[in-house]
Amino acid sequence: MQTMPEANVETLETPPQATDADRHVSATTKIIGSILGVFGVLGLLAVVVGSCSGVTLFAAAAQPPVTEHATQTLALTGAGIPTITCHLAAGSLQILAGSNNQVGVDITKSVRDISQDQSRRDLATMKVNFTQQGNAITITETYQPSSGWGFLWQGSIQREIDLVITVPAAANLAITAAAADTSITGIAGQITVDSSASRLILHQVTLTGASRLKASAGEMLIDGSMTPDATLDLRDSAGSIDFDGALATHDAITVNASAGSVAMHLPLSTAVHVDANVSAGGISVSGFPLAVRQDFGNASVAGDTAPDPTNTITVHISAGSFTLAGT
Repeated sequence: MQTMPEANVETLETPPQATDADRHVSATTKIIGSILGVFGVLGLLAVVVGSCSGVTLFAAAAQPPVTEHATQTLALTGAGIPTITCHLAAGSLQILAGSNNQVGVDITKSVRDISQDQSRRDLATMKVNFTQQGNAITITETYQPSSGWGFLWQGSIQREIDLVITVPAAANLAITAAAADTSITGIAGQITVDSSASRLILHQVTLTGASRLKASAGEMLIDGSMTPDATLDLRDSAGSIDFDGALATHDAITVNASAGSVAMHLPLSTAVHVDANVSAGGISVSGFPLAVRQDFGNASVAGDTAPDPTNTITVHISAGSFTLAGT
């Protein structure tokens, strides 16, 4: 009997079983890889968007602006001093003394977008609206976002509305301006302005009632006078205030500034009680018999410029300077 040769039998090794720790490391690695992949995609998108934004900004800057001009005349139908209210977005505002029985508005709109066609479309969405009730007139600017690709980069689009408004010399004004330089000349009345970031000039004005000028950041230049029993509230978060004018009797000026310089120029004959404090900065007085007290970074001055004053000036500045000068 023949003996059959033994068959070669391969022994298969059993692969090691993954432990819980191995599975945890693998899952963590996958999660980290996914996160890194997402950040990579976002980074690529940021580069693309940034590049496109630069191209858009360059293209918009290279385009000449598209402009449109219009005029509007509103007759005043009520009795008494008119009240003109303006709500502005961006551009400029000039208010001048004109006719006693009407308000004239000269409007210039300007747009610079990625193309001339897009600028024209944007221009059509910029509106100046008027509402009137007797002698009360409200003028409001409205803007719509760009309808073209520029909506992704609104900062590269330049849109402005410039207004020149003529009103009666005696008029009350109420103005809100997001980023519009404002100039008011030759008006007598109560004036209130609330500005975000712009330059404010009041020239040869006569302030009555409770006037108030407020700016988040910008420069205020005021020259003129105040009628008896008038108040003027000046507020500026970051900027400068310069008042050059005359007080009557029982007038009160209050100044609050977070950071910046405040200067007040008054006739030497002015009788006013002054109470000013600068938390971090200095005070300078010339022409009036007032002594400044300096205590480290804090400066203050309090006293009367002449006997028996009925007017008051109160100044609070967090960081900056205050100058009081007789002229």
